[in-house]
Amino acid sequence: MATTVIPITVREVMSSPAVTVPADRPVERVARRLRKETIGSAIVVADGEPVGIVELTDIVDLVIEEIDLEATPVGEVTAGEPPTVAPAAPVQRAVAVFRDTGRKRLAVLEDGELVGVVTTTDLATYIPQVGPRIGTDGGVLAADRPGTNDTAYDRVDWAFTDDGDRPESIEEGETFRFEKRLSAADVAAFAEASGDTNRLHLDEAFAAETRFGGRIVHGALTAGVISAALARLPGTVIYLSQNLSFRGPVGINETVAAEVTATERLAADRWRFETVLRDDDGDPALTGDATILLEK
Repeated sequence: MATTVIPITVREVMSSPAVTVPADRPVERVARRLRKETIGSAIVVADGEPVGIVELTDIVDLVIEEIDLEATPVGEVTAGEPPTVAPAAPVQRAVAVFRDTGRKRLAVLEDGELVGVVTTTDLATYIPQVGPRIGTDGGVLAADRPGTNDTAYDRVDWAFTDDGDRPESIEEGETFRFEKRLSAADVAAFAEASGDTNRLHLDEAFAAETRFGGRIVHGALTAGVISAALARLPGTVIYLSQNLSFRGPVGINETVAAEVTATERLAADRWRFETVLRDDDGDPALTGDATILLEK
């Protein structure tokens, strides 16, 4: 039976109406409003048009720079027009804009009118759902392309290679490689799913003062990329054990590659694999070995 994809749109995740402040309003008054209403940011408007976004973190920077907050209009300290997205656009479009601009908030415009705002935090709740969606026949649909073996789906920007004769069999010495970018959205989704909200992974200002000089990806999330490589072996993979040694940090938006090499066949349906995760520069960030049960 034919199926129909039901996408998640920006309208489903955005906050509406958007909180706005006039461009000529003093920064001090804006700060008081954001604090009183427990709001992290506001769209700055002039003549009804969005001209910028101001965040509480921006105001903290102004205090450090000893700017006169009572005399300075907020429009003078915003960083240009905010990036925008349409409410009918799929959330993947918003993710792409976040990635391309490095911004954390987008103005949502419909027919030129400001109708809402969407943030990376808004998307974090939905990112796990952006993959498979439910079709009209009740079946789970692939996000970008069908999965391989027993995977439900794949992404066009993920890469999987095998130096052997996959998918028929596995031979000792055969290496499988899975590659993907670990984005800020991936980190936010993992923090939400796991509950690991360590500021080292989520708070740039905090992480900048650590030995790493900026945010890094959760170690357990990097290990998950190894699991993703094993999941693409010819058959249904069941983890039996995995040991790990963390060799170095992985930064936000780095493209990592998990390499899993079959080193020993332990039984008819059991294998030991050497596992390595390489960072953007090709250096090992994670090493170890795994034992798996492989069912045909």
